[in-house]
Amino acid sequence: MIDLETSTPAALQAMHARGVRGIRLNLEVSGQRDHGFALKQLKRAEGLVGPLGWAVQVYADVDVIAELSVDIAALQVPVVLDHFAGIKAYKKEEQKAAFASVVELVRRGNAYVKLSAPYRASRNAPDFDDVAEFAMALIQARSDRLVWASDWPHTGSSASRTGNLDQVEPFRKTDAGRALNQLASWTTAPALLQGILVDNPARLYGFDRAAA
Repeated sequence: MIDLETSTPAALQAMHARGVRGIRLNLEVSGQRDHGFALKQLKRAEGLVGPLGWAVQVYADVDVIAELSVDIAALQVPVVLDHFAGIKAYKKEEQKAAFASVVELVRRGNAYVKLSAPYRASRNAPDFDDVAEFAMALIQARSDRLVWASDWPHTGSSASRTGNLDQVEPFRKTDAGRALNQLASWTTAPALLQGILVDNPARLYGFDRAAA
C-alpha cells in the first residue's frame, strides 16, 4: 500500500525496480463523492508517481468520474477507470449523461477503462449481459484505451460489510472463463481482442515482452 502523504521517492523507486507500474485510488468503497477531495487525491497521486511514468487507477462511481472528466483529461499521467468506469447497468437512464462524458474522456486518449468485474456493474447474473452496450460503446470509441482484468480474488461488496473484523467475508464464485468469452463476444475481430488483452496493457504498463 502506498501512502500519498508519506511514501518516499526511494521507496517508490524500489517498487519500480520490482515491476510496479501503477497505484489505485479507491473512492467507491468509502462512498467518497466530494469533487474537491477526489481531485486533491488525484493531484497528489500524479505528483507522486508521474516522474516514474506510472498509471493512476481510479475506482469511483461513474457520476464522480464524469464530474472529474476535465481534470482527468488534464493530468500528465495515464488514468485507468476501474470496473467499467463505475457504471451501474441497472441505473442506465440516470447515468446516461455521465457515461457519455466518460466515453468522450476515453476518446481524448488520456484515460483507459478496465473492463473488469461485470458483477459490480450489473445484477443480471450469471452473464451480466446488460453491460454489453457499455462495453461496445467504449470499444467503438477507443478500443486502444481498454484493458481487461479478472478482478481475482473476487471479493464481496462493501455494502455487505458490517465492520466486524471477526466476520469472514466469503469470496464470490466467479467463472473467469465465462467473463473472457463475454469479452470475446464484444469484439468483432481477433485484432481487437489481442489489443485489449495484450497490446494495450503492454503499452500502458511498459511490459517488456521480449524478456517474457
